[in-house]
Amino acid sequence: KNLNSIKVLEIGSGTGEFLKLLHKKKIDYKGLEVDPMQLDYAKKIRLNVNNNSIDDEKDNTFDIILMFDVLEHVVDPVKFIKTTYKKLKKKGILISYMPNINSMSFNLMGGKHNLVYPFEHLNFFNKKSINYLANKTNFKVKKIETYGLDMIDYFFYREFNDKRKYFNSILKEINLIQNHIDSIGEGNHYRLTLVK
Repeated sequence: KNLNSIKVLEIGSGTGEFLKLLHKKKIDYKGLEVDPMQLDYAKKIRLNVNNNSIDDEKDNTFDIILMFDVLEHVVDPVKFIKTTYKKLKKKGILISYMPNINSMSFNLMGGKHNLVYPFEHLNFFNKKSINYLANKTNFKVKKIETYGLDMIDYFFYREFNDKRKYFNSILKEINLIQNHIDSIGEGNHYRLTLVK
């Protein structure tokens, strides 16, 4: 499909960093953001962002809906994803990034992991829960990948606890190890692509 003929919705658009790219490429977009400070900033730089609910959007409107680090904050993920399904056109795509509770760094750090600490994180996901979510909402899973900063997070954690510096001696190896962790599906964030 021609990029100029698609319509994109970003839920949780923050200060509009991704929307700036869409705007620059002249792609039809809209952002939804509930945080008043981020919303105000995005509006000041003249981005198409507002704070209405996804429920207020017209059905069968968007070709792509994006959510970066949103789904872990949602009280009822099944209901929320069902709503996004209605807002997508036929064969529309939902792309979501969210924490992977079965990641290498979660396994290494447990409850001390930096993605566990935010009190706003209500949900954590693994492949089983992602497939459950897709089945309950009529989406088809197109792709599940992981991408993370597991080794960086872990060694920052170790440096803080051990009061020792590790990075200087293993910096080159960290990226190689992280690439392997991501390739086997154990990075700390999922990149999920669902199709209507």
